Amino acid sequence: MSERFTVSVDALRASAADWADQGSRVATAASRIDDLATEGFAPDGRARIEAWAAEWHRTLRAIADDAGVVRTQLSAAAESYESWDYTARAAFQDWLAGGA
Repeated sequence: MSERFTVSVDALRASAADWADQGSRVATAASRIDDLATEGFAPDGRARIEAWAAEWHRTLRAIADDAGVVRTQLSAAAESYESWDYTARAAFQDWLAGGA
């Protein structure tokens, strides 16, 4: 028994664009945390705030990077499916025209 499924290249492209957008937003958040002003705090409080900000910056950068990987993979999948569809359509049209 075979299962059938349909792949929407447009949906893959839209999803890739959404991942790119979210990755950009998270990268912006990481940048803003990296620019966090800590002047005016007592030295021990300042050190804790800077450590917290540094950890969140690393975490957000990792999330943004991962979103970029997902975007890249979705885009590659869309291109692959689109290429396959084009090749299959061209072969079928050639066959209909009496080609080999």
